[in-house]
Amino acid sequence: PFEDSPSSAEPPSLRAGDRVVVLLEQPNRKIEVIKAIRLCAEIGLKDAKELVERAPTPVLAYVSPAEADILYRKLVEAGAKVTIESVDRYSESELAHAPQSFVASQPAAGCLGVGAGVLLVALAAVLGY
Repeated sequence: PFEDSPSSAEPPSLRAGDRVVVLLEQPNRKIEVIKAIRLCAEIGLKDAKELVERAPTPVLAYVSPAEADILYRKLVEAGAKVTIESVDRYSESELAHAPQSFVASQPAAGCLGVGAGVLLVALAAVLGY
């Protein structure tokens, strides 16, 4: 987690699980956005669809900055308008419907995208395969 020092890049009040990914409006490419949410939040189709249709709304809460960034990038890639905010800006009731755990359920084709493939190719080259 972040240290409580003035030199820290993040404000001291923010910790690893203090991020919320917010879908700002209903996207034109709704199916792609639903898929991205399902891959990163491990929720069902119905729940992901309801989140997208409820926009503007939090779609993932209490996650680390790195996890929030991964979902943010996947949602933008899918055509969504998204932001990452501090959990302090929301009440518990506003976050009640948002998934609260990040899961990269399909790394090669999902949340980690091309980076995972490049890593595997590099590893194979190093090992001589």
